[in-house]
Amino acid sequence: MSQKTYRKAFEIYRTRPSVRSHNFTGAVRPNEGGRSVADERFHGDRWLQKQVEQRIRRELRELQKEGTAPTGSLESLRGTQFYKDLFRKHARLFREERAAKFQAHKVWLEEDLRARTARDAEWGESHSADTDEQLLEYVRQCSDGQKKSPLEREVLGGIYIRERFGSWPLVLHLAGLPLRNNMKLSPKTLKNYLQRQQVCAAKFD
Repeated sequence: MSQKTYRKAFEIYRTRPSVRSHNFTGAVRPNEGGRSVADERFHGDRWLQKQVEQRIRRELRELQKEGTAPTGSLESLRGTQFYKDLFRKHARLFREERAAKFQAHKVWLEEDLRARTARDAEWGESHSADTDEQLLEYVRQCSDGQKKSPLEREVLGGIYIRERFGSWPLVLHLAGLPLRNNMKLSPKTLKNYLQRQQVCAAKFD
């Protein structure tokens, strides 16, 4: 690359809006080139940027039909005060909606866990006399016809079985089933289980 071409490319890079010049709250701060911009990505997250701009486009079309918004495309209005105000508004609304959905999902997870805990405790009481091998065979039966190994929440009594063995990955490992994505079997958990088995076997020798 020649010195002239390099300088031109650097100048374009220096003066373009920074990908980190806009935070999630809609606050505006100057980028490296010294200009204030309000439209660029939330800390480089293009997905968030796209979600907010989709909302802006919808409102912009409605406002332009009513004649209460400047004419032109969204791209041509970037940098204007009108666009900055819209961006702040929809960034705030988007954040509030995501927080509300997260809270609702959190409440659902807590309620689901309480229900499963009560259900699996009752199941565990009626299967407390089952041997480890019987429980593992039960887990194998739960996986029949399935493309993936069952998750703890997908098995009736899953919480009881997990607590009995120490971890759900260990249950799948001992049952001869493949671990699900992002599951890891702790060597310490396996070692503790084998040690418990040896202690139990020694008591009955």
